[in-house]
Amino acid sequence: MSSNKATVNDYLYCALLSIPWIAIQAIWQTEFGTVKDTMIHYGLNPDAAGLIWMFGPITGFFTAPLVGAYSDSCTSKFGRRRPFIVTGLLLTIIFSICFAAAEYAKGYQVFLGYISFVMLDITINVMQTPVRALASDLAPAHMQSTVQLMAAGFQGLGSIIGFYIQKALGPGASLLSLFSIVMAINFVVITGVCLLIKEPQHVPKENVEISFTAPFTTVVKNVFAMDAKMAVVCAVEFCSWWALFFWWTDSSTWWKLTVYGGCITVSGNDGPDSACPKGSAGDLAAQNGGSDYDSTGIYANTIQTLLSIFVGSLVLFGLLKKVKYIYSLGLGIGGVLLILLKFGPKSVGFAWIVTLAMPVAISVIQAFPFAIVGSYNKGNDGQDTGVQMGLLNLFICLPQFLVTIITNGVQISDTTGLFISGVALALGAILALFITEVDLDDVPADVEGKTKA
Repeated sequence: MSSNKATVNDYLYCALLSIPWIAIQAIWQTEFGTVKDTMIHYGLNPDAAGLIWMFGPITGFFTAPLVGAYSDSCTSKFGRRRPFIVTGLLLTIIFSICFAAAEYAKGYQVFLGYISFVMLDITINVMQTPVRALASDLAPAHMQSTVQLMAAGFQGLGSIIGFYIQKALGPGASLLSLFSIVMAINFVVITGVCLLIKEPQHVPKENVEISFTAPFTTVVKNVFAMDAKMAVVCAVEFCSWWALFFWWTDSSTWWKLTVYGGCITVSGNDGPDSACPKGSAGDLAAQNGGSDYDSTGIYANTIQTLLSIFVGSLVLFGLLKKVKYIYSLGLGIGGVLLILLKFGPKSVGFAWIVTLAMPVAISVIQAFPFAIVGSYNKGNDGQDTGVQMGLLNLFICLPQFLVTIITNGVQISDTTGLFISGVALALGAILALFITEVDLDDVPADVEGKTKA
């Protein structure tokens, strides 16, 4: 670790750089909680509504490297990242309102809703990509892990806020009211941080114009030209997000069908073997399982928030030295839990244990890869932070896309899918042990000093 002595001001500075994630995650939570049912309400076929999640990784794949590369070279007097953050914020407000207002476009609800949703995914990525890079730019090397762990913690808090806003408004509330409240939070928090943060004007080493396709070709080239230390981080990231996305899509089904012994309700005689009529005992069991699963969310997000901030504090004040071991441990815990879902007890108590322990894995997945890549970029003066974050994003989006295709096109049991995810997390835990951590004492002093304006 670096010889830098952390102070309370350092801690507060990390919090300031990370707090936008409360607002960003609140909008993600709102989108996740409403989009599928809303599109079905607009008249979209349920199967097509299920495939709408494909657009998340697709838009992220293209948006993140583009925004990352352009913000890397931005020479605005307001800094490299803030112009993109504010632009993304304003566009997100516009398209969230368009998505919510689509219900009033009689005859065009599906079209306007679908287009607005895709654009909303794009604009959130326009906003969050430079938010992540801004924290990496301005946090000194010895604060990289802490600032990203705090970001993971604030994401948990943002999910809680988004959940309770939906719950407070109730199921019959106007979608326009819901999105207006969430976007008001985004506007206040993100503009406030942009005003408080002092981001220096970027002076490039050389004048290089970036073509529209350059960010994509650069990312593809970097995939094949990345050094060994970056390749290991990306491999761990792929395994992690394969497992995480499977968990997010299959965990509720596992609660309903396996833990509670429920069934899938269908109309008519067609359906899977586990199908049953509405109102049957199996249907009621599935409803109880779904309700119980939903109630775990608030506790899981609270654990993620507290755990991430606690571990971030330990790292900042030098009580945890090697983050790759914590990274590996967190992934290993998640891997063991998911593997046990296949062979362990099918009791409600065990389900609660697994669901409340998964935030350990989620916290390290959402923090350490970005912290490690951020520390790598401190060595080259942070010139390519956006590009490297875009490269990392490729290995986040690709497994999400593959999992979406698999879960919608291949019939596998919930426990089998989660077992495969557990194996992926276990592999990621092993690979994490081979991550090369930067010796922060070797980071040039001027890089450490000038990152804070």
